[in-house]
Amino acid sequence: MCGEATGCRLICEEVENGTGACVSSLVCRLTSSALDPNGAFMATYITADCINCGACEPECPNEAISEGDEIYVIDPELCTECVGFYDHEACQAVCPVECCLPDPNHPEDEAVLVQRAVQLHPDDEELKGRVDANNYPSRFRK
Repeated sequence: MCGEATGCRLICEEVENGTGACVSSLVCRLTSSALDPNGAFMATYITADCINCGACEPECPNEAISEGDEIYVIDPELCTECVGFYDHEACQAVCPVECCLPDPNHPEDEAVLVQRAVQLHPDDEELKGRVDANNYPSRFRK
């Protein structure tokens, strides 16, 4: 294993080239950045290209983004990809280096994300009303 990043071991096992070395440490770094601290995949992640500007953090309606050790990170338990709040991912819209990306290896569908939004905001009657009427903003509805 190349050991480029925390959580890399399982990913590298899939791309070993027979010598026990990671085929590409770049693949390892980029893929492992899609892992949360517990090793779980998430639908949106912040890549290693993050410049720590902090523009994304206040834009998140769920407070899912926080400053990590080296880059900002997204808590997958809190991320709804802004479904229910915006028709785009707010973090990506303000990111100057466009490093807040959906993980194509772990898509989450709109139904899961809007359900999470309602669970995270149990007192938000406006959100509940939009969801009940099936009339809420979502990047899936563009």
